[in-house]
Amino acid sequence: MSDFSNIVIFVGKLIEKKRPLDLARAFHALDKSDCCLVFVGDGNLRKDIEDFTATNHIKNIFVKNHLKVFASQHFLHLLHRVSLPCLQ
Repeated sequence: MSDFSNIVIFVGKLIEKKRPLDLARAFHALDKSDCCLVFVGDGNLRKDIEDFTATNHIKNIFVKNHLKVFASQHFLHLLHRVSLPCLQ
């Protein structure tokens, strides 16, 4: 992943409720070869995401189930609203 100038990380269960496949499709549509998207998690949509990337020959979307990727992150995609005083 060091070949990319920007890394976007999705952290969460790869389930329909979180809509990770929609994120993969949208990211692919951006057509940004200098950026990559990393899914950190597992769930019943993992294979669908892997199949989508393989079928479309996508080289900048990855699926991992460990947290080592945080060391190289540039952006973090949060799906749920959180209650933090600094955001209110």
